[in-house]
Amino acid sequence: MGFEHPAVFLLALAGWFLLRVHRRPETVFAPAALFAENLRPDPVKTRLPRFLGYLLLGLVLLAAAGFHYSETVVHHTRESRWLMLVQDLSGSMRRPSGSPGKTLGDVALNGLETFVKRRPPEDMIGLVAFSSYARLLAPLTFDRKIIMDKLKLLERNSTSPEIRRLSVGGATNVSYAVWVAMCSFFMTLPRDQRPGFTELRDLRFRLSGKNAMRVAVPAPFRALADKAGLAIILFTDGRIKASPSSRDRERGLPDFVALVNFLRRLKIRFYLIAVDGRVETKVAAMMKNMPGGLFLMPGSLNREKMLEIYNSINALEQNRMLSSSETVPRQTRPLLAGLGFAVFLLLAGLKLTPAFARW
Repeated sequence: MGFEHPAVFLLALAGWFLLRVHRRPETVFAPAALFAENLRPDPVKTRLPRFLGYLLLGLVLLAAAGFHYSETVVHHTRESRWLMLVQDLSGSMRRPSGSPGKTLGDVALNGLETFVKRRPPEDMIGLVAFSSYARLLAPLTFDRKIIMDKLKLLERNSTSPEIRRLSVGGATNVSYAVWVAMCSFFMTLPRDQRPGFTELRDLRFRLSGKNAMRVAVPAPFRALADKAGLAIILFTDGRIKASPSSRDRERGLPDFVALVNFLRRLKIRFYLIAVDGRVETKVAAMMKNMPGGLFLMPGSLNREKMLEIYNSINALEQNRMLSSSETVPRQTRPLLAGLGFAVFLLLAGLKLTPAFARW
């Protein structure tokens, strides 16, 4: 609370002083009480114009001085979760599942579609599919139709050539798929903080080296740590290796354990759904300390089990109500100027009214 130009009051005081110094002597008339009762003005006619004049002067001074104040505004918003869905499309996904007439891929996609439908509209969801290599099918988006259309392409009866190439045989390149999902988060950074191709390539090779567990988080990526609600949800039926082979390391394939540890330092939660429970002991131990969860499905996987898993993830990824306060400055000059103009019109009207003009 304060005034933008407090010197206005000093100028007004100086003006009042000058008027007092140069004021002409008043002419003294006989008291109105000496005249007839009907010649005396009533108190309203005597005092209202003077009161309006003082009010007008006060409003003009306050408007010219720029009186302002601040108030605290509290905003309530629902947290937006950013979720990357990573789906295995290797040939083994065509194996029969625990549901009659359904393959592992059918059950997994059915659970994934149900999960997407249950997420609130504030969430951004993206999709990655992989087998021997990984491909980003849909970047993070609020548009559920885009995600559902891409999921339809992953079905067995899809005629998309690219999806067919992804789903035919090949290895289960989990590390590459998680790497692509993580990079999709990097692409949401502002342009001046977004990493370039060379920086990402160097980071990928460092995460595949002997000192992969000690790779520092580059400065441009630290902005992700300030974002809440980042998560990667991976479904696979293949064996997950903790470390890449010599050939894969030469190609720059990230070390899986080092990559997940890197996600933890970026505060990105990681959910791993593995059919038949085929993960190495090192991977299982690492997932115990990872924000997210490990879901091992020994044996067959039916629709009920798949929905149970995604319901658990949906419960863990609840959207919180966030409250933020903001101090908003409020200016009173337009309001005071408008009131002053209204008082001026009223005072001018009174002065032009015969009943008040003589006084």
